[in-house]
Amino acid sequence: MTRALGDNAKVLLDDGVCKFMVTSARSLMDANSDVMDFADVTGCRIDVDESRTELKQKDKDGKDVSCVPARYRSTYTFNVIINVNNPYFNEIRFRLNGKTVEINNVIVNAYNRSNIDQRKSIDYCEYEKLGQEIADTLTHIRTTVRENIAAANAPKASVKCPFCGSVIEA
Repeated sequence: MTRALGDNAKVLLDDGVCKFMVTSARSLMDANSDVMDFADVTGCRIDVDESRTELKQKDKDGKDVSCVPARYRSTYTFNVIINVNNPYFNEIRFRLNGKTVEINNVIVNAYNRSNIDQRKSIDYCEYEKLGQEIADTLTHIRTTVRENIAAANAPKASVKCPFCGSVIEA
């Protein structure tokens, strides 16, 4: 293994043999994960699921009522989706964060827009950055491997020496 990217589940990359795997197991022997070629990656993206729950307050009669303006607790789950070219499956999907990222007391205006930028949350920023690093790494690796395959499969051209006229096979 050359590199490991991730927190809860990890993307393990072996640059020497151009292979990767995704696992959340502590022991690779117990993991039984699929080992994929870098060239099998067809895409990678981050999917952030947001769930919003309205926070209530008690009125003078003890009933739960909405706050004015409305306040919410927002939770975020970060998923990485790796698209692959494989005869048995076409995507690997895993949860990046082991714990849910939670932001409380979000105030929403009349246009249903939050006045709190979730990207100011340290946890949100860390998982967003980690997910983007995984996506960028796999996308870059895919591009590099495919360029190398294309170059290796490109037709070889003959070159004629302008000085002596001999033909050199490339």
